[in-house]
Amino acid sequence: MSFENWHTYGYGVKASEIKNISMNNVVKLVQTAPNFAKDFNKWLCDCKIEEPTLEDFEEFDSDYCLGLVTIIREVIFEIEKIELTACNDFDGEKYLLFEQTYPWKLSELEKSLKEEDIQSLFVKYLSKITDEAISIDYYSPENGG
Repeated sequence: MSFENWHTYGYGVKASEIKNISMNNVVKLVQTAPNFAKDFNKWLCDCKIEEPTLEDFEEFDSDYCLGLVTIIREVIFEIEKIELTACNDFDGEKYLLFEQTYPWKLSELEKSLKEEDIQSLFVKYLSKITDEAISIDYYSPENGG
């Protein structure tokens, strides 16, 4: 039996710090990404969810249990073509990060991004689901399995 741990380094948000999330606004945000919205709406229908709650959204990503963070990541990728990483740490805290990676893994658009661009991206999308201030910072969540 072996155990492996890892760090995910990146710039972004700690999802547990996002407060007062509007469920109606999350659904509206999803609808701005038509391809993802089809899959999301099918999932809601399959689960017989008519009025989703935050707890329902957390069940969306059954593989990694990252729920709302995965939903936001998918919307941003479809619209902006920017790959973000949804991850968690040993304490179960969830993060959405623009991850540090090898340059050959980045698109030309991602290579050209500046810190201010990433800040604007998070504010643009997260301000659609909450009126609270959004804290954007550097994180290195550690996890393992």
